[in-house]
Amino acid sequence: MPGKDTLQEELENFLAHHAKMDGAKLLAFLIRWRGHEFHCAQLSHLVFPPENDRMELLYEQSGLSEDSDPHSEGESQSETCSRQNPANPQLTRARALDPFDVAGLVTFRTYSNPLTDRQTLREIARREKKLLRDISANIDTENARRELKALRGYRSFCLRPGNKIRQHTPEITKTYQSLRQAVKRLLDKLPANAALRRYIDSRLTTGLYFVWR
Repeated sequence: MPGKDTLQEELENFLAHHAKMDGAKLLAFLIRWRGHEFHCAQLSHLVFPPENDRMELLYEQSGLSEDSDPHSEGESQSETCSRQNPANPQLTRARALDPFDVAGLVTFRTYSNPLTDRQTLREIARREKKLLRDISANIDTENARRELKALRGYRSFCLRPGNKIRQHTPEITKTYQSLRQAVKRLLDKLPANAALRRYIDSRLTTGLYFVWR
């Protein structure tokens, strides 16, 4: 089997040869930031920045402004990633914002779609107790049981293990599938048993988060 240095050189040549393919752009970006995990939606924004009009809309939907402080909403990647713009300056509407932070904030604020909220769950719990009392007292039992079943089904659908609220994220699913297909189209250029393909498969992790190790 070829040595690591030989495979690395092969990989660089392979990516250069297919540089116009989206999969090659993704791999090149991940290799550049080796070891850093990127949420698929954030990765998409960093490697394939939206057009200006779309970016403005995302800013509005996410509640960002030119005065936004990216570090007030969560941990920044600035400590591990350079502040140089990794792709397109469109990502940095305000000079003070790190492009990685902007992509992350726009992504998570825009795509955050909880299926329910805590107030609704509290109201369901109160209604559940009332229905159980009615059933115990034989008051309109059939309708009470039907409503109770519906409420419990709704609550089960909205919650994941640990009673955490599920997110409705069809856009993120589409984004992951799009990125994964881009990588697949690139890898299809290599035979399944090629040493380089095995090398890429051993280094690349895809899913909700992408990382090159």
